[in-house]
Order: sequence, then structure tokens, then C-alpha cells
Amino acid sequence: SLEELDKIKKYCHENDIKLHIDGARIFEAACFYECDIKELINGADSMFLSFYKGFGSTSGSMLFGSQSFIKEAKLWLRRFGGNLYQLYPLVIPAKMQFDKNRSNFSKWNKKASEIGKILVEDFNIQVLPYPTKTNMLHMYLPIGSKDLRKKLTTYNGINIGMGVWEENEVGHSRVELNIGNASLELSDIEIKDIFKEILHN
Repeated sequence: SLEELDKIKKYCHENDIKLHIDGARIFEAACFYECDIKELINGADSMFLSFYKGFGSTSGSMLFGSQSFIKEAKLWLRRFGGNLYQLYPLVIPAKMQFDKNRSNFSKWNKKASEIGKILVEDFNIQVLPYPTKTNMLHMYLPIGSKDLRKKLTTYNGINIGMGVWEENEVGHSRVELNIGNASLELSDIEIKDIFKEILHN
């Protein structure tokens, strides 16, 4: 809970413990907490932000912190061989995707909730977590991973990007579904048709 997070921040501050926030999906987390990003990161000493998770850029990330912390981090970045000669090929798409998608997370989150409800109520599929909390959900589909991968690559007209994690038991796959701009264009009927096709033997 947000209250528990605040307790952690307070404990770290009172005991001189540096608090780092892994913000790879911080915008998704803000949707779950229903609060502003600033409220989440306030009180932390440093934070990492990914530009390819959530924002959909090619690669890249950013580290936030005090001037002294960033100065030290740059030194260790060079020591570990991560000081790239040129960054603009990563910076330009990162900036574009950030500006394009920073206000879309609430819409994606709402669509994920709608899709989760369809999967549970119309197909009796186990969705985790349910109700959905962010624009990403996991589900267990009654189809083997090999057959599922084949169906995802051959589905007529739509590129369905679902991450097939594993086959927990024979004939059942655990799948990760990340909702973005393309999903917003699909109606409930189209979503139902997609899963009817996927799950049809």
C-alpha cells in the first residue's frame, strides 16, 4: 500500500539508509496507486527510469539522484564499460516515446481492466492479478506453448504480441499481455474473436 511505502521511506530517512526506487514501471505503478509520480518518488535518494519498458523505446534508461551521487555513478558506469561513445541514437527515440506516451498509461490501464474482465467472464481464464492493477496482466491459457506460439504468428490481420513464458503443465501456458496503443483500437467484440480463434482447437 501507499501507506506502507511511506513507512519505508520514513524508516530509511530516520536510520540514514539510502533508498533507491527501481522505476522501470513507475508510471504503471502510479496508475495502481492512483497518485502522481511525484508522490511516489518523493523521499527517495535515487531512481532508475526505463525508456523501453512501458514507453516502448528501442533501449535506454535514466538515473536520477543528487549531483554527488550522479557524479559517482558516472565513474562506475565507465569502470563497468557502460560509457557509450555516442548516446543520441538512444536519446532521440527515448525522448519521442516519452513525450508520446507519458499521458497514456491511465488509458492503457483501463483497457487492460476491460480485457481482463472479458477473459474471466467470457472465457473462464485465470487472470493474475484480477481485477487487473496495471496495463500488464498474466494469464493461464488452456493451450500448449508450441501451439500458442504458432497461432500468435499466424493470426489473420493482427499482430498479437504476447509473451509466452512457459508451459506449467501439459496443454497449458502462462502468458504475459502488455496493453499499449494498438490495444486501444480493438473493440470488445474483436478481443473476443481473437481469443476464440486462439483457444479454438
